[in-house]
Amino acid sequence: MNTLHFDKRKSGLTLIDDLPWGVHFCQFYQTQEDILGILLPYFRAGLENNELCLWVTAGPVNTAEAKEALRKAVPGFESYARSGQMEIISCRRWRAGEKMPASNLSAWLDKAIASGFDGLRLSCPAFPVKKDSKSFVCHEAAAIDGVNIIAVFTYPRDKFDALGLMEVVKNHRFALVRSAGKWEVIESSEARIIKDALRRSEEKLRSLFSNMSEGFAYHRIVLDARGKPCDYVFLEVNKAFESLTGLTGEDIIGKRVTEVLPGIEKDPTGWIEKYGRVALTAEPIQFESYSELLNSWYAISAFSPHKGFFAVTFSDVTQRKQAEADLRERTEQLEASNKEHEAFTYSVSHDLRAPLRAIDGYSKIIEEDYRENWRKRANDCWRFSKKY
Repeated sequence: MNTLHFDKRKSGLTLIDDLPWGVHFCQFYQTQEDILGILLPYFRAGLENNELCLWVTAGPVNTAEAKEALRKAVPGFESYARSGQMEIISCRRWRAGEKMPASNLSAWLDKAIASGFDGLRLSCPAFPVKKDSKSFVCHEAAAIDGVNIIAVFTYPRDKFDALGLMEVVKNHRFALVRSAGKWEVIESSEARIIKDALRRSEEKLRSLFSNMSEGFAYHRIVLDARGKPCDYVFLEVNKAFESLTGLTGEDIIGKRVTEVLPGIEKDPTGWIEKYGRVALTAEPIQFESYSELLNSWYAISAFSPHKGFFAVTFSDVTQRKQAEADLRERTEQLEASNKEHEAFTYSVSHDLRAPLRAIDGYSKIIEEDYRENWRKRANDCWRFSKKY
C-alpha cells in the first residue's frame, strides 16, 4: 500500500518510533530539564507535521518559560504561534475551562480539524486525586482512544515508588523514565500484549487493503476560512486505486486533489462537497457517478473514521454503464421502430377505410338489384326439377 502512514505520526523522539493516532504515553520528570528534553522535540515534530499543538504547563515549567524554550528550539516558532497552531496554557486555566478536563478535548480536536490541521498533539500533567496525594488521574485519556489525538501525560517522579510507577505505566502505552542520566522506555506486560495485537491487526488490515480488488483511499478534508470544504488531501491509497484511476500513490500522496486533478472543483458531481459532508457529519454515502477528469464511471462508498477525515472504496463500473447505455439506445430504437410501425399501420388502415366503404356500398346495391333475379331463377330451377 502506498502511504504516508496516515495513522502514524512522527514522535520527534529518537528513543521511540512513530506514534499512531489515539495513543497516549507518560513521562516521569524530576527537573525542568526533563520536561523540556522531551516536550520540545515532541512539539516541534507536531508543528512540522501539521498538527495543532497544545501544551498545558505545570510543575517546573510555566507558560512563559515554555514559550521561551519553544522560541529557541523551533525554527519559525513565532509564525506557528501567530497562526494559532501552538497553544500554551496553564494547568489552572485548563482545569477551569470545563467541569471535566476531558470535555475540553472534543472542542480542541474540532478546532484543529476546522483549522485545517491533521489532529491534536497534547501535553498535559496528570492531576493528583487530592492535594498532596500520591494517586494521580488522567481524565483525558479515555477521550483520546480512536480519535486524531496524541498525548503525553507528565508525572512527578518523586511521588512514585517502583510499584507505583508500574501501576501508572499500565494506564498508558509506555512510559519515559530518566535513569542514570539516560531516558528509558518502560512498557507494562499489558502494553506489550496490546502493542503486539495492534501490530498483527495492522498487518492483516494492510494486507487486506493491499490485495482487495476495490480501490481504497484515505483523505483529510481541507476547509476554507468559513469552515466549508474546499479541497482534500490524499493520505493513503492501495494498488487497486492506482490501477482503477491511473494515478500513482508516489505522485499524489500528500497532495491536494485540486493539484492532482485540476478542475475537479467544477465537476458537476460535486466531489469535494459530497466528501466534505461525510468528513464533517460522519454520515456515510453510496453513489455512482461519472468522473469527467478520469473519463470513467465509479460505484463509490465513503465513510468517516474520524472527524475531518474520510475513506473511500470504489469500483469501476464503466463497462456496465456502457452496456446499460447501449441497452437503453437499443430499447429507444425499438420503441421508435414500433411507433413508426404503429403510425404506418394506422395510416394504411385509415387510407383503406374509404375505398372499403365504397366497395361495401356497391356490393349492397348489386345485391339489391339482382336479388329478385336470383329468386326467380331459383324458382324456375325448382319447377323444372319437379317437372322432370
